[in-house]
Amino acid sequence: MEKFASDVKNLLEQELFLFKSLKKVFQKEQHCIVNIDIDSLWHTIKEKKDLGLKIRELKEQLLSLFEEESVVSGVNREEPLNLSGMIEIMSAPGELKSEISGLKTLIVGEMEEIKALAEVNSNHVNSYLLVVDDVFSTIMDVTEKSRYDTAGPYSGVKKGNCLIRQEV
Repeated sequence: MEKFASDVKNLLEQELFLFKSLKKVFQKEQHCIVNIDIDSLWHTIKEKKDLGLKIRELKEQLLSLFEEESVVSGVNREEPLNLSGMIEIMSAPGELKSEISGLKTLIVGEMEEIKALAEVNSNHVNSYLLVVDDVFSTIMDVTEKSRYDTAGPYSGVKKGNCLIRQEV
């Protein structure tokens, strides 16, 4: 049983490391967005995708480890296991179990920080896209163009003041 708990702890430490790496990539992405560094931005997208796949693989390993253990120990649960439920049913020495719970708390904290960074990055991108949209609308004198913001379409109609006018 102690080997099982040790394996769980090892997988959670790896997962925490990957989430910290993912948070750094989101911070790098934010820097790329602010500095309009498109090449580096594309690179961060690939990094996020790769880290996401590694995290998914670790979660699957953790789940299969718990499924194997529950079959061995005779635990019969009808609802799907989440990390808290897994830790709850795990029989391990108190100190090791508290370390595992601490790792879970750290992982959840990293996930919340990543979620906040993703939202900020998304807001930056949307702001830049609105500026680009306004520039093109001004250049092309598009007065009745559908306009969108993060909540969807809105009826703010752009008034006609253009730099270049095209007439046929």
